[in-house]
Amino acid sequence: MVGQGNHGGPSCRRVIARAVVAARTSSTSFRAAPLRSWTASNTGGAALFSRWKALRAPCDGLDGSEAGIRAHGAVSRTNMATRLMETEIMGEKMKEREQPFAQKSYLDVGGHRMAYIDEGDGPAILFQHGNPTSSYLWRNIMPHLQGLGRLIAPDLMGMGDSDKLPAEEGRHRYSFTEQRRYFNGLLDALEVGNDVILVLHDMGSMLGFDWAKRNADRVRGIAYMESVVSPLLITDFPEEARQSLLDVFSTLEGQEASLQTLDFLEGFLLGTREFSETEQAYYRKPFLIAGEDRRPMISSDLPVNGVPGDTAAIVADYAQWMANNDIPKLMVKADPGFLLTGRLHDFARTWRNQTEVTVEGTHFIQETCPDAIGIALADFVRSLRPGRAQTTAAGGR
Repeated sequence: MVGQGNHGGPSCRRVIARAVVAARTSSTSFRAAPLRSWTASNTGGAALFSRWKALRAPCDGLDGSEAGIRAHGAVSRTNMATRLMETEIMGEKMKEREQPFAQKSYLDVGGHRMAYIDEGDGPAILFQHGNPTSSYLWRNIMPHLQGLGRLIAPDLMGMGDSDKLPAEEGRHRYSFTEQRRYFNGLLDALEVGNDVILVLHDMGSMLGFDWAKRNADRVRGIAYMESVVSPLLITDFPEEARQSLLDVFSTLEGQEASLQTLDFLEGFLLGTREFSETEQAYYRKPFLIAGEDRRPMISSDLPVNGVPGDTAAIVADYAQWMANNDIPKLMVKADPGFLLTGRLHDFARTWRNQTEVTVEGTHFIQETCPDAIGIALADFVRSLRPGRAQTTAAGGR
């Protein structure tokens, strides 16, 4: 085990939340320029950059926040009637953006039911969430890619509307290797084809990068944000959060204490911005019952300081492969970010055939800049050559 100290569950999560809030509030505002960086080597980058410059800042109230409505109402209203009418329209837009992208389907995988969204036709575009979220995270991004492919968004086991695994299977039943087994089984059952585009976040990136390495000749492109690009060091995280992360994720006492609270979800995810009651309900739903129903939130096997060793080895393996393959990539960098910062960002920037865009936010940027991300993803997908053979990528398998 790594990490020692006080394992009081609630305080651990609050320290993490404070670190995220501190990072968020210390960021530099750039509403007039939502796109801040672009790799010089990107083919066609100048044209895409011009398109982004022409957009109004996508993080400026388009998430439907009350502050956004007030700002929107102050810009161009000439009378109260117009202001009230447009505020009402914005309110309806808010309600739309609270709802899931589409109804879920279900498949039996390994004897348990997995939930997923599967809409449209064409090459599979797979959106994989991380911890402690679900396919709901992508609800305002997926509309931007309608008509560009078959949009698939799974719920990992124990999250969203996928089944909880029986407690008698032990406390490691939501480990990375177990989640990978269900994830791979679902993709096999869905017959995602040989032209897959991956869109990855958080620990879901571990599953996606690993799958891509094992199926390199089936991958058309990879987009990622706030992802696990290399084995982590505790110093990669904000200083205020380090001991709490060690306590919660690396000690049995911290893990068990965390099963009794929702501090991680409340502070880390729902602390990202002001969420409506509807949005909060969707995120809380899988974890309302204290105890084992909350274990998926603390069982991601995030490799920190070399622990757990098997997961750290898997991440190190795919990290080297990602640095050397020629599969087209899109990095969506969060500024100031939480996970993909510092040395990890520097390492990821060395990956070949990659475009980089930057949006404002910490970790859950899908909730703060969904339109900016959606536009970048759609442009990335359009830039990919259909049926592109990944001959150079296959060498890293």
